[in-house]
Amino acid sequence: MMRKCNMKVGVKVTTLLLVLLTSSIYAQEKEYIVFPNFEVLGDNVIPPSNIERISSRMRAIFGDNNPSFILVIGDEKKTQEIRRRIKESNKNNWISKNDAIPVGNNAYASKIVFAEVSKSRNGYELNLQFVDLEKGYVSTSKYWDANGDVDHLIRNELLEFYEKRLKNAFVEPKKKRGWIYVTGAVVIGAVTTGVILMTNKGNDKGLPTPPSPPSN
Repeated sequence: MMRKCNMKVGVKVTTLLLVLLTSSIYAQEKEYIVFPNFEVLGDNVIPPSNIERISSRMRAIFGDNNPSFILVIGDEKKTQEIRRRIKESNKNNWISKNDAIPVGNNAYASKIVFAEVSKSRNGYELNLQFVDLEKGYVSTSKYWDANGDVDHLIRNELLEFYEKRLKNAFVEPKKKRGWIYVTGAVVIGAVTTGVILMTNKGNDKGLPTPPSPPSN
C-alpha cells in the first residue's frame, strides 16, 4: 500500500513539473508584433473600408502561419512617430528606450511592421517594412505588385505575397529556443527516475522470509 502511495506522489510531482515547464516554454515563445493598418500612398484614394479589409487579412495570414506571434495594432501616435523618424533618418540610431511600445500585461512589442499600399494601373502595389524595436534598425523591406481588384488582392494576392516574400521575414522564437525543450526533457526524465528509484529503495526490504516448516 505504501509503495502505491509513493508512486502516486511521484507521478503527481512529475506531472506538476511537466505542466510548469510547458507553461514556461509557452510564455517564452510568445512575441508581440505591432502591425498597424496599411498606409495609403499616392494620389489615388482607397476607401478606408478596403484598407481595413486588406490590413485585417494580412495580419490574419501572419498570425495563422506564426503561432508564436501575437499581432497587435499598437498605439497609433507612437507608431506614426517611429515611422516618421525612419523616413527622415539615414542612420539606424533613430530609436531609444522611449520608443518601446507597450502591449499590456507589462509586455512590450519586439518588432513592428509598417505596411504601405498604393493603386497601380493594373491593381495594387504593396510594400512591407520590418523594424526590430529591440535592436533599433530596419531589418528588411518586401515589395509586391498585385494585379486585379481589391477582392482578388484579399483572396489570393496577399497569401501569395506572404508565401513568396514574407514567410522568412521573421524567424519564429521557438526555432531559437530548442535548447529549452532539450533541457526540460532532461530535467523531467531525471526527476522521474529519481522518484522511482527512491520509491523502490524505500520499499526494498529484502527477500521475503520463507515459511516455517510444518511441525510434526
